[in-house]
Amino acid sequence: MFYIVVQDQIAHDQRVGEAPVWLGTTAAARHLGITPRTLYRLIDHGQVPAYALGRVYRLRVADLDRYLDTVRVVPGTLGHLYRDRSHDERVTPPA
Repeated sequence: MFYIVVQDQIAHDQRVGEAPVWLGTTAAARHLGITPRTLYRLIDHGQVPAYALGRVYRLRVADLDRYLDTVRVVPGTLGHLYRDRSHDERVTPPA
């Protein structure tokens, strides 16, 4: 019999050759800053790799970090979220 140890503390500086750090879905969702339900959706859509070990799902921290790199926001791409005020005409109130 063997046991899988799930670590809540994430080793951000894993060395080459070390065993991967495995997380359960709750800890993985917390690592990403999302709800477990959103994590399951990402797994189901193939955006985040997960491994079914018996009746539980496990995720590797390295895979989660790679996913985070793919969804990073590029500066200058959020203009559609706010109104461009540089073209507003300023109306002077009557005196």
